[in-house]
Amino acid sequence: MRKILFLLLAMMMLVSCSQHRKLAYKFVADSANASVALFLPESLIKKNLRNDSVPEEMDTLSLQEKIAFLESKTKIVDKIDDDLFLDILYLSMASTLNDYGLNVVTSINDSSDIWLIDIPCVEVSEMNVSQPYYYSFYDEDCVALVPVDVVNVAAWFAFNDNPDSTLYFTEQNLFSDYYCSFQSDEQGRLLAHFYVDSLTMSDFYRFAENLGRLYAGYCYDAALNDFIKRHSEKSPDSVNSFRYDPYERLFFKTDSDRLIPVY
Repeated sequence: MRKILFLLLAMMMLVSCSQHRKLAYKFVADSANASVALFLPESLIKKNLRNDSVPEEMDTLSLQEKIAFLESKTKIVDKIDDDLFLDILYLSMASTLNDYGLNVVTSINDSSDIWLIDIPCVEVSEMNVSQPYYYSFYDEDCVALVPVDVVNVAAWFAFNDNPDSTLYFTEQNLFSDYYCSFQSDEQGRLLAHFYVDSLTMSDFYRFAENLGRLYAGYCYDAALNDFIKRHSEKSPDSVNSFRYDPYERLFFKTDSDRLIPVY
């Protein structure tokens, strides 16, 4: 009896997956050459969340010198050109949406025939954290806490074809590059040596370009999964969502690499 129930359940899952995949292919075909209007905020929200401290050997400095020292530790958030970041983000998103077979338009005559992608808020935060670095040294597992700089970019999304008016959210981190090595000294103590590369504005603007590509894919996939949800006879997987690769023309599933609905 258990075997029969298991086989019936497996067959139902296969039928459901097959139906959802057919709907996914239909969405890709039907959305070809669709017009998309893309809206970004006029400026960024910027937060400096660093918790740097003044070393003890600098206690004799004046208050102004200590403030200058702490401000010198800020790499990105106080130097951002909002317009440049948003221009790079927009152009990267538009180019990638074209790769998905969509046409990005700059004017709207009848919004009912156009996908509207609205990003009402982009927040950039800079912080410094201790990143664990794991290493095996002569069969001994070692870990060192490496101080690195992090820039977090969080964004919220809204779509005009969403009947629930649901907002979506995503965030990504840009970390300093770092490397750590271990060696023992004459007393047999294990020492960690690490190198941390500082984040630059060039790194940050390249990150904006990468985010544009990622956001475009996320937006397309959100519309794809919403289409499957609205047209499927069976409830779609509530954990795993479809993602589409327009270059290989393949579908795959993910439980985390996507926009997260904000209820």
